[in-house]
Amino acid sequence: MFKSLFNQKKNRVSVDTSSTTPLISPGGVPNYTEADAEAEVVMNVTQERSPPPLYRKYLSPEEEARVKAIEIQREADEQKVLETLAKAAEEKLKIALAEKKLAEEHEAKRVEEEAKRVEEEAQRVAEEARRVAWHVAAEARRAIRLREEEALRVIVEQMRLEDEARIAAEKVAEQERRVAKQARLVEEQKRLAAEENRNAKNQKIIEDFKRKNPLLFEDEPEPEYDIYRGSEFHHQQKLYRQQSYAQKIVPFVELYEVDKIRNRNNTFTIPQYDVNGNLVMTEMCHWRQYGEKNFGRDSDHINLYYKIQPGLLGNADDEALFNKLMFEEFKSKYDAEQKRKQMIEEREKAEAKKKQDIANAISKIADARNEFIKEIEAAKAAEAKAAAAKAAEAAKVEGSPQQLFTNIIFHMNGVNRRKTI
Repeated sequence: MFKSLFNQKKNRVSVDTSSTTPLISPGGVPNYTEADAEAEVVMNVTQERSPPPLYRKYLSPEEEARVKAIEIQREADEQKVLETLAKAAEEKLKIALAEKKLAEEHEAKRVEEEAKRVEEEAQRVAEEARRVAWHVAAEARRAIRLREEEALRVIVEQMRLEDEARIAAEKVAEQERRVAKQARLVEEQKRLAAEENRNAKNQKIIEDFKRKNPLLFEDEPEPEYDIYRGSEFHHQQKLYRQQSYAQKIVPFVELYEVDKIRNRNNTFTIPQYDVNGNLVMTEMCHWRQYGEKNFGRDSDHINLYYKIQPGLLGNADDEALFNKLMFEEFKSKYDAEQKRKQMIEEREKAEAKKKQDIANAISKIADARNEFIKEIEAAKAAEAKAAAAKAAEAAKVEGSPQQLFTNIIFHMNGVNRRKTI
């Protein structure tokens, strides 16, 4: 900085010497006085670093010393001037830097205030947007609430109408049930009356049938007396068998007029059908045997059922009722037998699967055991092979203890006749 100021000053100082009087005469003889020397010194002071004039070689030593002192003083003055200028420039630079810093601070403060103002404006806009959005949402909620209230009112009204319709339907259904119950009571009374009449008729038929066929109702042989249950139990069992047998023959006696179809041997022909209604066979059956097979506990005809011959009773309704009773009895036994067979098959399948699983598990265990045995045998073979290789390697060493011991043993046994010792 100082050097630049000095150069500026050096370039700025210029003295016009064209009008000065030459200090040397045209003849080359010095023609100047002490005043001229001082003027020369002043001229040299004003002209910076000008080459020494020609008259210097004509000065006396005192004058030369005085000129040098003047030059030294001039240089000192110049240095002071330069220092003063440098200080002034430095102060000016400090002032400029301070002004620049102050301007920057003012600019930063202005920018900060502007940013703050923009942020406040953004907050105000956001707050306004939130307020508008809240009002819009509140309006939407109010509209939704109104729609929900309207929908709820419609639903409540619909539910009220449905309840009224349901109550009316329940009242109608209750009235219908009451009427149907009354009709059922009337039908039940009619049925009871008809059943009483039928029972009376059946009782008369049974009495007539017993009177005409006393051999069919002869007493069964007495069962073996059970000493552990006593005579009362024996008597009750006998009465139960008689009553049960009498009840079981009632529908047959009622629908199947035995007197019209039985022959002298008390046998009759009844066709047997399978579950699809196909005729399978026709069996000659005794009355008591027929009753035991179809109504008793000893029935073994579970895959067939009997159907009455058309026109045998002379009444299609009686024949249909008889066939219905026969089929229902057969169907219950047939379904029970099929269910029993299915359960047996499922149990057998489960047992077979269990046995197969056990066999598979045993086979897997056996395979694993065999694999383990093979691994052990392979490990033993590898160990034996390694031991043999190690022994062979050791036997290669001549004079080793193993080789010496082996030769001794072979020699003692007569196997090896070589004299290795």
